[in-house]
Amino acid sequence: MITIKNLLLATLLFLFIPELSLQKDTIQISGTLRGLKNKSVWISFSDDSGISRSYKTNGSNDFFTLKVPKQRKLISANLNISSANVKSTLMLLINNQNIRVWGEISDLPSAKISYTKKGS
Repeated sequence: MITIKNLLLATLLFLFIPELSLQKDTIQISGTLRGLKNKSVWISFSDDSGISRSYKTNGSNDFFTLKVPKQRKLISANLNISSANVKSTLMLLINNQNIRVWGEISDLPSAKISYTKKGS
């Protein structure tokens, strides 16, 4: 017998299970940026569904690592670093590949970027 409680539970599972599975399937964005030290690094983009997302981490001795959900299509994203002396943005393309960035925060738009298939 279908009850309202069971119907509601089934509806919630239908809505949230795809999101949960997407969260488990992530890519890694990492890099070494001279001058980063322990400053904040964040990435922002509109995901496959058009929802604005933002993920943040702190650098550690010029190195950072972020994990973000894989995207089914190619998404334009902005990697940002902001401090009293530096306000820089680097455009990245996100989908199903890990991303590595290296360069200097004083010239972030010129940083080198490499993309590798997850597991490679």
